[in-house]
Formats: sequence, structure tokens, C-alpha cells
Amino acid sequence: MKLQSWQKNVLSALFITVGAYLLFFLGFLLMGLLARVGVMLMRDSVFLTPGLFARILFGITLLIGLWFVSRSKLPDMLKATYFTLPLMAIYMTIGIALYPEPDLVLVGVGSLVTGAIFFYLYKQKLSWEYYFATIATAITALLVLLLDIQI
Repeated sequence: MKLQSWQKNVLSALFITVGAYLLFFLGFLLMGLLARVGVMLMRDSVFLTPGLFARILFGITLLIGLWFVSRSKLPDMLKATYFTLPLMAIYMTIGIALYPEPDLVLVGVGSLVTGAIFFYLYKQKLSWEYYFATIATAITALLVLLLDIQI
């Protein structure tokens, strides 16, 4: 039995969603590991706290991964799935940086970021899977905010 186009699209969307949540879990584990390494290495540092060291190292790791994945010959479904991890890191960084601000400010800034990402996707002529990954990640970040889920 051959799958129809809409069935393939539904399976792609399901794969991106499940893959994104697995990557979020692994990303938080990696961040925890990097924070642990930061505590060991930066214990006596005056200029760099262990938490900041871990965030910088995590960001660099995500950017290097994004660079390699985006230039690979992987299918768009896998690339879009990986795209969710740095995107969620951006949304969580916004949430942490603007934590004392009203929720409406966070939603506004997150919406601006999402709009900028859509513009980038449009200019790069990327597939619908990237748009889906962006929407799914933005909705997840919004739910974390509205349901007051502590990360």
C-alpha cells in the first residue's frame, strides 16, 4: 500500500513533534551536564560564572550542530526536527531574560522572534516542515508560559 501525499505529511508532522520533544529532553540533559562541568571548571573564576559558562557552551554547541545539519544532505523532515532545539533554546532564553516582565511582554517578544524566523524561512524558500517546526515550538513555549511550567 502506497501512502498518499497527505498521509506522508501527517507522518512528517508527527515525527517532527515527537522528535522535538525528545530533543528538548536531551537538550536539557546536555545543559545540566554542561552546568556540572561549568561548576568544576569555573569554580574560582572571577569573570565567568558556571551557569553563564554552561549557557555559552550550550549555545555554541547548538549553533555548530545547526550549521552542520543545515548543510547536510539529510531530508528536510530531520533538519526541521533539529531546528526545534535551537529555536526552543531561544524561546527559553527570552523567557528567562524577561521573567520579571508581564506575560504580554514575553508573548510580544516571542511573536517578534517567530515573525523574524518566518521571514527567514520564506526568504530561504524552505519547506513547510520548517514552518510546522517553528509553529509547534512556539506553541510549546507559549504553553510553558501560560501554564506556568517551571523549567
